[in-house]
Amino acid sequence: MPRFLSFAILGLLVLMAGPAYARDRDWSQVVAATPEGGFVMGNPDADVQLVEFVSMSCPHCATFDAEAHDRLIDDVKSGQLSYEIRNMVRDPFDSTAALVARCGGPERFFPLTHRLLANQEEWIGKLSALPQADLDSLQAMPPEEQYRSIAGWAGMAQYASAEGLTEEAMNACLMDPSGIDQLNQIYDSTLQNYSISGVPAFLINGAVVSGSSWAELEPQLQAEEKQDLTLRNSRSASF
Repeated sequence: MPRFLSFAILGLLVLMAGPAYARDRDWSQVVAATPEGGFVMGNPDADVQLVEFVSMSCPHCATFDAEAHDRLIDDVKSGQLSYEIRNMVRDPFDSTAALVARCGGPERFFPLTHRLLANQEEWIGKLSALPQADLDSLQAMPPEEQYRSIAGWAGMAQYASAEGLTEEAMNACLMDPSGIDQLNQIYDSTLQNYSISGVPAFLINGAVVSGSSWAELEPQLQAEEKQDLTLRNSRSASF
């Protein structure tokens, strides 16, 4: 067999094996921290890479999560999509929830984020019902004490424990100033690098896309997936 033909066959096998390998593995179990301060789930070599900017107290973010969570996880499982979340904090309530979600590291970040968003009305409702005197007392507290108090008032320990994070571990994270420093760095970096006016906001393969709902995002993801599939098929045909 001519050498150039054997190389062509080898290249074709590699192209065919890549997607098959992705399908044979549940990539939703692969989660890692990113240099940008987020957490990414899925195949690091996925053809379509989605980034979502999330505020934990944002009702639109909770709505998006309710509509899109299961569908995104299905795409991540196949290896064709990676899904990263970067926190965008807006106020002490939001910062507290973000710190709790991040406290469990990569293993618990996505389940905790999903649980906190799914129960957003409940814990926000508790905070909204606080007497004004309690809210005023926050002003005299150092930031770490504020977050711990807010978490206690909101009943966040129940959500943390449901995902295997103890209240003691949660409080340790809330009292660690490095956690809020990282959230502030993510916020500043996002504003410097992207034109984002609200959340949820999205990047597809590094570019900001329009829309803030699943109905707006889904066709853009599908178009990107179709384009990448066409490109893979053309590469295969070239052999």
